[in-house]
Amino acid sequence: MFPKQERRLLMKDIVAILPAREFDYNLQNKNLLPFLGTNLLMHKIEQLKKVKNLKQIIVASESETILSMAEQEGVSIFKRPKLNEKEDTLSNLVNTILPAIEASDILWTSCCTPFIDENLFSKTIDVYDNKIQEGYDSLITVLPFKRYVIDDNGAVNFRKGLAHRETSKLSQLYFWINGITIASKENMLKWSYLWGDIPYKFFLDKKESIEIKNLEDLKMAEIVENKEQKDV
Repeated sequence: MFPKQERRLLMKDIVAILPAREFDYNLQNKNLLPFLGTNLLMHKIEQLKKVKNLKQIIVASESETILSMAEQEGVSIFKRPKLNEKEDTLSNLVNTILPAIEASDILWTSCCTPFIDENLFSKTIDVYDNKIQEGYDSLITVLPFKRYVIDDNGAVNFRKGLAHRETSKLSQLYFWINGITIASKENMLKWSYLWGDIPYKFFLDKKESIEIKNLEDLKMAEIVENKEQKDV
């Protein structure tokens, strides 16, 4: 498929980065929202600490509160500068943090994907190690979907009238879920981004793909978890 790349023993040299800023444009203190008797930040740290193949876990934040919580949990910290909205970009984050980290490969994750757990982290690391040999340059988590999509200009992935098709015949689309992204540090710095042009798409199910963007998402995640606990 793609030119093969040299196999690397990345499991001995992979660092997990957990960005967790206090300020959020949509929901203030989102990363500290209560969840399952703790909060989203602590919940994700505990999941990461159970992953055996990580060299280091780094929480990156501008918040002294968040950094203090991370230190108490025994993980590393990186203090981010406070930025204005124009400066606060993903590219800026990549270029600020990565030069200070010693690792061949980087795993990025988010506090706001609470059902991406240690099992998924371990599995995606294994899959990534294999897929880079096939020529993929990164791994991302996605939720496949086939739905009728429209924007302000009308239909995006279908045609109206006689050309209308059933959803099963639509082109495959994907939601990029900001739960696990893995690539080499070298490439991330080259791209000024988390993933490249030929990412391997690791499929999540609907529960795993829940991302908490607002309080309604948090309530839905708690309902899902509580229902599963009752069904056990």
